[in-house]
Amino acid sequence: MTDRNYPFPSREDALLILQRDYCYHKIPEQDVQPLIEMSWQLGVDTARNFLKKFPLSEPLKFDVVLAGEGFAVKTEDKDYVSGRIRYFAEIQPGAKVVTVYKQSVQMWAKKNGYSYQQARNLILMHEYFHYLEMTELGMVSKRYQVYMLKIFGREIGKTGIAALSEIAANGFAMTIFPYALLEGE
Repeated sequence: MTDRNYPFPSREDALLILQRDYCYHKIPEQDVQPLIEMSWQLGVDTARNFLKKFPLSEPLKFDVVLAGEGFAVKTEDKDYVSGRIRYFAEIQPGAKVVTVYKQSVQMWAKKNGYSYQQARNLILMHEYFHYLEMTELGMVSKRYQVYMLKIFGREIGKTGIAALSEIAANGFAMTIFPYALLEGE
């Protein structure tokens, strides 16, 4: 990904995100760009609809937005890395909880030149998109499916592409970002 002073991967970075998905090699080449476009645009469109619901005279505070949906936001003081992926937060819609991993967010904030509070707000914004996927939009990852296994030339089972959800969430976040900057940032 490009190293910009912007906290979320841009539209141009979407191909790299998709290429890191373990199912990327199963996507026919002619489908790659349309999938990126579909996912990114869904995030942008969702953000535009979201922005119509809120007064934009003050910065959007996503702990307040999530609380309005009945979520508790809790913090764990750790750097959460699993495999090669660092996690900044996790949303558990059934339990109505978002867990923020403080040390991970602090590192991300420092890298991007934000305070911890600003970075936390932006991370929660990204997680809010995943909440919308689970409640209103349907999982973006399941909008395009590939085979799970190929045995003796025969394709067995179906699975979605997790990276499509991340690309859409980044489109959402990039669109809302200017409205979620806290004072002094």
